[in-house]
Amino acid sequence: MARQRDDSNERSNIGSMDMTPACISALSALSGSAIGALASFVITWLTQHHQVHTQRLHQEASRREQLFGEYIEQA
Repeated sequence: MARQRDDSNERSNIGSMDMTPACISALSALSGSAIGALASFVITWLTQHHQVHTQRLHQEASRREQLFGEYIEQA
């Protein structure tokens, strides 16, 4: 009968979430790693987006300058 009590006690502890210091440390490390990876991805995307935007602005300015030059030559 004592064996049954031990088994039922173990079953009830299986669903409980005991946050041991090792568990907290591991979750903190994983969370920090995930946040760092996400931050790196966002910064890379923002940098590339800014570079592409700047390149488009320069191309548009060059196109307008060329078009204006052609207009002046024709006049």
